[in-house]
This record gives sequence, C-alpha cells and structure tokens, in this order.
Amino acid sequence: MRPICWTSSIVAVVAVLVVCSKRAVPSRGLQPRSLAPSGLPERTSDPGKAFELAREQGASILTGVDMSAAGVSDASFHVFGEALLAVQAPVHVGTNNFGFKGGTPITNLEARPAHVDTIVQYRVEPYEAPDFFMLCARRPSPGGESFLTSLRAAVRRMPAEHRKHIDRLSIVQRIQLPPDYDRLSDNSTDRTQAQQSEHAAPAPTDRVERFVVPNPIAGQRPAIRISSFSDADALLAALETEEAPPVRPLPTSLRPDFDMQTVMHFLRAVAAETAEAARFRLEEGECVVVDNFLTAHGREAYTDLGRAMWQVWAWTNESLAVPPAAGPNREWLKRPPTSGHAAAKDEVE
Repeated sequence: MRPICWTSSIVAVVAVLVVCSKRAVPSRGLQPRSLAPSGLPERTSDPGKAFELAREQGASILTGVDMSAAGVSDASFHVFGEALLAVQAPVHVGTNNFGFKGGTPITNLEARPAHVDTIVQYRVEPYEAPDFFMLCARRPSPGGESFLTSLRAAVRRMPAEHRKHIDRLSIVQRIQLPPDYDRLSDNSTDRTQAQQSEHAAPAPTDRVERFVVPNPIAGQRPAIRISSFSDADALLAALETEEAPPVRPLPTSLRPDFDMQTVMHFLRAVAAETAEAARFRLEEGECVVVDNFLTAHGREAYTDLGRAMWQVWAWTNESLAVPPAAGPNREWLKRPPTSGHAAAKDEVE
C-alpha cells in the first residue's frame, strides 16, 4: 500500500482555497454596483457601447473623450443616440461645487456621501430628475476616487416586509438648503463653494418625497432615490441622533412606526452597499456614464484644488418626466420635447 503524501495533499487543498477565495471576492466585496467581473465600471471607447453597458450594468466608462465643453457635449449625443430626449450643457464641477452633506456644505477634504443627481427645483411626482448622467475627468487629481452604490441591491438587502413596503412609501422630508445653493452649478473656475456668503440660508420647507418611484415607461427601471437635496449618511445620522429629524411619516399614515422602520432599513442598506462598493479613479479624457435611476454615487476626499470635472445630465426615452426649465445656472443643449414622451408635457422657456 502506497503511503499518503500529506504534504502534497495539503498544498493542493490550500491552492484550491486560494483560487476559490480569489474568485469569491469580486462577487461580494467588489461587485455590488457593477456586474462586470472586476466590480468596476467597464471601459470602452465606443459611445454606443458605453450606453449599452450603463443600461445593463448600471455604469460604464467612456474613454478617449475630448475634454473641451464642445467635445463633452458632442460625446453625450453619441452616447445616448436616438434614445435622447433632452440633455443639458456641461456643468463645471470643481472648487465651485464640493457638494454638501444634508444642508451643510462640505469641502474637498470630506467625502461626498452616496446621493442621486437632482435639484429641488425638479418635481418628485412626476419625477423630473435625469435618468442618466455623465461625469467627465477634465483635470483629474490624486484622491477623490469615485464610487457607485447599487440602489437595487440595497433594496434587496432589506427584510421582505420592508422591501415590499418601500415601493409605495411616501414620507415628509424637511429641506434646509445652504446659502447660495442655486450657485452650485455656476460655471466659474475661480469660485469656492462654502466661502462666507452674503446671503442667509432659505427658510426650511417640508416636502413629500418617495424612495421608489414606479416607471410605467420601463417597468424594470423604477427610479430608486434617496432625497431631492440630501444623502443617505446625513439622513441616517439625523434619524439616529436628532430629536426632530428631517424625515417623518405622512400625517395620514396608518402605520407611522412601520414607515420609519422601513426608512431606517433602506438607509442602512444603502450605507452597507456603499461600504462594499469598489473605488475607482477617472483618468483625463474619461467619462463615467451612470444610470441615475438605479445608482447612487459619491467620491472620497482629495487635496488638489485643481481637480475639475464636467457634469452632463441626460433624459432618455425611459425617463419619467423632463423638467420644463433647466434650473439655476443650467441650460439645454437639446430642449425637452413637447410631444412623444408621456411625461414631458411642458414647454421650456
């Protein structure tokens, strides 16, 4: 009888475990956002392919883009093609817009939490936020890595009863905007957000919001969202610590406690997805194309104030509504249609 070679057996077992563990990582820690094997948005130089990947996987990265305003504008038309209903001119994102957390402006030294792109001037019902956007690296810098959070995966994390409830849940949200909120889209490269403002903050207002807005145009793409002005981290922190948090049930709610439990489950699920999302860096000439209905996004902190990006908002034939006006310091490249889209009923200015 031949002796068993324990050394060889152990080595073989260890090798199998190492291979299995390497294969397991992308399907868990690195792949909550994208279905790509690496867990990162797939890169392509083909604009049409970039749109196809963003539709299938939630995001993609288009390479080789001319980073002039005209070049980025042209790229947006090539990406969205015949599906494009409306698109805005590129908006400069640099020192003029570090973003904010809740109602408080942040700086470049703070991470921008997971959020969806919209502005308070856009309605929630019908939902007027863009269903896709592009963020282009005009001048990248060390740090400031981007991340993409799957909101569909966040909903799947919730307990079944709350997962079902969030589809029809409406809540009241207190909106407290910072001073000069309307200047976040000011296309100025020499303005710094959160510098001492001469203007007072607007008075807080209450607004009925939803986390999930059904999509009768494309049922597989409901608009899963967080807030018209805030982010998951800020709302979660306020709900856990403040006596009068910015989210509360509708006065007519039959189950207010259950409503708030659902809110907490959703926000915690978004936080968990964000913690697992892969971080990535855009190089100069690259644009990330993001499904703004199914994906939240954010960035890490950075120190180089020369960092500059272009932001382009787009409405395709699967969007829910095109706003009649572009918004403060924004302008249309292609105006919203007056027909041919069920939700786009208003003329633009």
